[in-house]
Formats: sequence, structure tokens, C-alpha cells
Amino acid sequence: MLEEQNGQIDMIPDTIRQICGRILIFRLKLTKRNLEECKEDYKVNYTFTPNEKLEMNYVNDKAEEV
Repeated sequence: MLEEQNGQIDMIPDTIRQICGRILIFRLKLTKRNLEECKEDYKVNYTFTPNEKLEMNYVNDKAEEV
């Protein structure tokens, strides 16, 4: 799909268009390179759509940390 913005035409991949406008939580995969060399490029291992069960799990995990 082509999209025009500010007089420029860009090709937007379908995978990117599918997540546009959605709220997502990302699970990142950190590697030795990220931690030791302070590289800021991360691999997204999984995406979650926020829901009540996920929110409750987060709240419960935070409560256990205290």
C-alpha cells in the first residue's frame, strides 16, 4: 500500500499497517550485545494486546516484589 504524507509517497508493509493505531505491550529479547555493549536495537520476541487478565497479572507481580 502506498501512503502519501507531506508530498512524499512511502510504501508501508502490511505487517506495520496491521499494528498502526493499536496499543500493544512488547516482550523484548535482550542479548549480551545489548547489555555489555549498550546497543539499543532490540528483538521483539512477542506482542500482547492489553486486557484485564494481563493487567491483573502485572499488578499481582508488582505486589509480590514489595
